[in-house]
Amino acid sequence: MLSNAAPLHVAILKCDSIHPSAAKHHGDYPYLLSHLFNSAAAIGDHIPSIAWGVFDVTKEKYPERREDWDAFIITGSGTLQHGLKYGGEKLIK
Repeated sequence: MLSNAAPLHVAILKCDSIHPSAAKHHGDYPYLLSHLFNSAAAIGDHIPSIAWGVFDVTKEKYPERREDWDAFIITGSGTLQHGLKYGGEKLIK
């Protein structure tokens, strides 16, 4: 991990939940994704740490400012078929 690097700020836009029977054993999307990336960062020499934010877009919870985030991970779901919007603008076209 890069010791002097600022962390990457990554937002997870949670568009769905994993089926409860699977989540019971493996966790939901935010846990799975953060665990995967943090595990990679722990063994890599050139991977910065990651500061996570989780936003439940099914409840219309979004980051206040896009500029505060270095990257977005969007979990797939039926929410996307209706058009994922942020500030009135479609995120995926």
